[in-house]
Amino acid sequence: MPLPLLPLFALSFGSWVGWIARRASRGSSQGGLVSPALWATGLYMGLVVVPASLGLHLTYGDWSLLYILPASRLPSAVTLLWLILVVTLGLWAVFFVARAAQRARAWMARVLCAAPFLLGGLLVAIFRTRLGAVGTYAQLKGSYGVMALQETSLGTLLALSSTAVVAGAGLTLWMSYRHLRRL
Repeated sequence: MPLPLLPLFALSFGSWVGWIARRASRGSSQGGLVSPALWATGLYMGLVVVPASLGLHLTYGDWSLLYILPASRLPSAVTLLWLILVVTLGLWAVFFVARAAQRARAWMARVLCAAPFLLGGLLVAIFRTRLGAVGTYAQLKGSYGVMALQETSLGTLLALSSTAVVAGAGLTLWMSYRHLRRL
């Protein structure tokens, strides 16, 4: 997943897990910080989303930055801080949505569930030509040597990493829901 879209994904995913787990954290005597949904989200973001995104960034850096700037100009420490921020946003969204839904602020929780998803879809539509092109920053800006996504190994790599991310998201949501039903 391109790095600029990751915070929107983390907010959206964390919000959905928080919405599913809102009743589970209500009965917890230890508060929402030890909620299984919070742990599941942290593990999913840290073990699936971050490695998949980091792998794409290391292999196709300019593409993963949506050709906004060359990957060679972005220090690796900034990339790591960005990924830590993404995990933190996902965890914050779980906690915030679960608490907001409990405190009769369900409208805020619903907005946080829908807004990042819709904004991410809008950004994908805006950047669709950049997402479908594979090359370097210089090639895209100079309009030479750019290949279509399907003609490169990025297409296969993206399909595999997207499958892992979607399967992990589905499993995490299902396990959070299953845990909630037991309470």
